[in-house]
Formats: sequence, C-alpha cells, structure tokens
Amino acid sequence: MPGLRNKLKAASLKSISAPGKHADGGGLYLQVTKHPVAGNLRKSWIVRYRAATGKLREMGIGSFEDVSLANAREKAERIRHEVREGNDAVEVRAEAKQEAIRSRAAAMTFAQCAEAYLNAHQSSLARACKSLASCGGD
Repeated sequence: MPGLRNKLKAASLKSISAPGKHADGGGLYLQVTKHPVAGNLRKSWIVRYRAATGKLREMGIGSFEDVSLANAREKAERIRHEVREGNDAVEVRAEAKQEAIRSRAAAMTFAQCAEAYLNAHQSSLARACKSLASCGGD
C-alpha cells in the first residue's frame, strides 16, 4: 500500500539481524550490513528519495545507536520537505559542510593557520629535520 508509514516498531528494532534495507515507509530504511571480516552487524538509518533531476538518491542520517526511530522519522520528514521544495538534500548537506569549512578558514589568522599546519605535519617535519642532520645539511 503506497504511502504507508511507521511500519517499524521501536521495541523490535534490536532483534532485526537480516542484512538488507528494512522499510519504515516514506523512504526511511534501517540498513543492516554485515562487516566482511569481523562479521558483526552494523545498523544505520538511510532515506531514499528521487531528486528533481529524477535521480534516485540515498542519504545517511545516522547510526542506529546514535539516532532513535522517532528522531530518524523527524529527519526523514525534513529531508522529504527539502525534496518537495525542489532541493537535493545530499547537495544541500554537502554545500552546508563546505560553507562551514570556508567560514572556519576565513576566521583563522595567519598565525593560527601556521600553528595548525605545524601541528598536523609535526611528525613528518621532525623526520625531515633528522634526515637533514644525518646528511650534514645543517
């Protein structure tokens, strides 16, 4: 029956162990995958929707451990709203992440940027300095 929602029950979610996508309705799925090496199950929430371009998209909205069923339903509803407005929710999220990166970068002073670079490359710079010292390059 199209449009049927809220098929999954919170009490029975922990017992779902079959790998695959388990539909709640309205494009919300509990995705269960099995780790190829360890063999343990991973559960996460995804929303499937068709973008305005006609492309079928999937967007992860969090792990089963971090996102409750009620919260997953709320997030799915927000995504459906974005899609109804003509937006691609995956693109909106990617643009928001890029904007956050740009605003953090714009807020850094040169000294902060230099310090972050040195901290990030500390081990490789130390190796390079040792290498130069052993070659008589000082």
